[in-house]
Amino acid sequence: EDTEGEIKREQTQEQRTEKDSMYELSAKNDRLKWVQRMNNIKSIAKEIIINNIIMV
Repeated sequence: EDTEGEIKREQTQEQRTEKDSMYELSAKNDRLKWVQRMNNIKSIAKEIIINNIIMV
């Protein structure tokens, strides 16, 4: 079962991915770049959630 933090991280990650203009291009043309970008988005989402938890 997902924790609340994991669910929020996934939602944040999905939102950033949708906004990322490189998502479609990279996924089709450069798989390595796409993986790097997705890892970056995942890290950013995790930081946002951690910062929100600390501030609460």
